[in-house]
Amino acid sequence: MKASNQLCFFTAVISITALSANAATGPCDIYASGNTPCTAAYSTVRALFGDYNGFLYQVRKADNTTKDIGVISKGGIADAAAQDAFCTGSTCTISIIYDQTANGNNLTKAPGGSKDYGPNDDVEAVATDLPVYINGHKAYGVHVVGSSSWTAKGQVGYRNTTAKGIVKGDTPESAYMVTDGTYYNGSCCFDFGNALLTPTAGANGSMNAIYFGSCTWWDKGSGNGPWIMADLESGVYNKNGKAGETNSADISFTYQFVTAMLKSNSAGATNGGPFTLKGGNAQSGSLITIWDGGRPTNYDRMTKGGGVVLGIGGDNSSMARGNFYEGVMTNGYATTATDNAIQANIIAARYGATTTSEGNESSSSANDESSSSSSISNTSSSSSSSGAAEIAYSEASIPGIIQMENYNIGGEGLSYHDTDSGNSGNLYREDDVDIDTAGTKDSYALGWIVKGEWTEYTVNITTLGTLAFTANVASGSDNGAFHLELDGTAISSSISVPNTSSYSVYKIISGEVNNLIPGSHLLRFIADSSYFNIDWIQFGTGKESIPKAVKISKQAPRAYQVFDTNGKFLGSLNATEAADLRISLQKNFPAGVYVIKCVSKRGKLMQKFVIATDE
Repeated sequence: MKASNQLCFFTAVISITALSANAATGPCDIYASGNTPCTAAYSTVRALFGDYNGFLYQVRKADNTTKDIGVISKGGIADAAAQDAFCTGSTCTISIIYDQTANGNNLTKAPGGSKDYGPNDDVEAVATDLPVYINGHKAYGVHVVGSSSWTAKGQVGYRNTTAKGIVKGDTPESAYMVTDGTYYNGSCCFDFGNALLTPTAGANGSMNAIYFGSCTWWDKGSGNGPWIMADLESGVYNKNGKAGETNSADISFTYQFVTAMLKSNSAGATNGGPFTLKGGNAQSGSLITIWDGGRPTNYDRMTKGGGVVLGIGGDNSSMARGNFYEGVMTNGYATTATDNAIQANIIAARYGATTTSEGNESSSSANDESSSSSSISNTSSSSSSSGAAEIAYSEASIPGIIQMENYNIGGEGLSYHDTDSGNSGNLYREDDVDIDTAGTKDSYALGWIVKGEWTEYTVNITTLGTLAFTANVASGSDNGAFHLELDGTAISSSISVPNTSSYSVYKIISGEVNNLIPGSHLLRFIADSSYFNIDWIQFGTGKESIPKAVKISKQAPRAYQVFDTNGKFLGSLNATEAADLRISLQKNFPAGVYVIKCVSKRGKLMQKFVIATDE
């Protein structure tokens, strides 16, 4: 990229793990490592602990016979084939959703509650109504349908009224669920989380449950929904409850798979919250902070009841609908690093993938520590089937400028696709992407571009919606074109590249991107036709200058300062490049996650960078 953005100047998050290469890591392992252990963990599609080898759920046939459904392998995906074999010729329902923690807080159909809003006992979900693929394996989620009226029968809902180990009162708690952004309604209340042990409407703050839907009776988000909010009992909120205000940060989460997260801290706590909501695409990208601040009036100190609900409100409110794939509750207010690691783990599970990625048979492997590390430093990464990691080459922002030669590190098929071997320009980078000069010897561009080739960039987006962009291009042909994708979805039309008379004569063209979402994402540049060069893309109308780029020197050893994730200085190391640094860390420090600061001769921190581990 630029002369100042050399690889030696970075803040790196490096994870050294003592786990074996084949060890699985589930969300509850991540929470435990952050000192916020799971108190309840439910999923009908996968194990949520790396070593879990028990049952996920139970199905019941029409003749009332039952079968427990486990996992294909320890820490892995549900054995849907066992369900299919058992249920052949009969309708099956999900009779128990097993708690994967030692607390045994299993969920069964909920008893009737409020005489006005849900007086009837709920019914069990049809076991085959929500088929889903996860890392190439078929599984089944929980399909929640609502009743036709508040007092009608037919609501799907689950509850535990004898739970143990679930936090109560104002004790901090974190929770998340993976749900479906295409199936919801505006009624009350498709919830997952903490509620009273009895199916009644309690006092303000007696619930701490994630709500997903388009209800506008209390708060609302941008667009038409669905939104991630919190059912705190007697109200569903996504901010501090000021009537008539829209929380524009609560976007309409219309993804096929959605990560929804709620964290509740003690009144007066100084480490976050006390009321925090986050959400994101469960297939890619980072979490968006919806709200992190005070609770609504009259909810300052929580009185959580210590029970568990799924698909219904605290008083068995019975007209909501939604889909549920997995969710956990914890003891403690999780850190941002833990939140990001959970999102990385969910993405690594590969919801919706109809093919199997080798090395992803379990929830997430120890090699996926690179994903967690990148999330901790707010930089995205992903893993390939070979265990290689895609790593941000440098920080890029939207609005802002992306130098196209600064595509991510990772290799063919992971961070880029190039149709031939070798760098045709033999400039700047040492992999197979072809790089040319961009008018001067110290300025670089992607060149020798062929239809179907692509490069990826980790970007931090700070705006929502639509944004104009300009691009600096050159071509000796009339046929050049490209488009842009964000997390696998097209955000621009095909942009034509004009004939500029030469591949060394550059011209600025314009375009527009849509559906931008704040947060860390993967931006992909894709060639729609051949034979053009592209130097940079500037998103927005900023006046940032474009400094010259220079080759990266990897020879001179430099000093690195080592800190823990709380910022405590632990010592210094010398290394010439990232690989040497990781080896030096392994020799001198125990297993753990470290923040590495590389400084220039003047002592200035220059940029952030992420290094993946290969253990």
